[in-house]
Amino acid sequence: MAGKAVQVMDSGRQEAGKSVENANETDSALGSIAEAVDNINQMNIQIATASEEQSLVAEEMNRNILNVKDMTVQTVQGADQTADLAMQLATMSDQLRGLSSSFKA
Repeated sequence: MAGKAVQVMDSGRQEAGKSVENANETDSALGSIAEAVDNINQMNIQIATASEEQSLVAEEMNRNILNVKDMTVQTVQGADQTADLAMQLATMSDQLRGLSSSFKA
């Protein structure tokens, strides 16, 4: 009977040792998982930051494009005014030529 008790205790000790090994392996695996999750979180933060920066750049580009459009409209309006003034000047020049020719005659 004492031999049986020793066997049971020995078997229990071996099982306890296996349980400790399993717990250590589980702890190591959980540590690796936690590290991987932390890395993923860091990558998510980097991605979010890059996305926000890209959004800001896109907004700035949109503002710049609108500014260029506004300047283009103003330039076209200025060119139209210049063309109108040039035509008025040509008309005045013709009128002046006509008046000056009446003095010569």
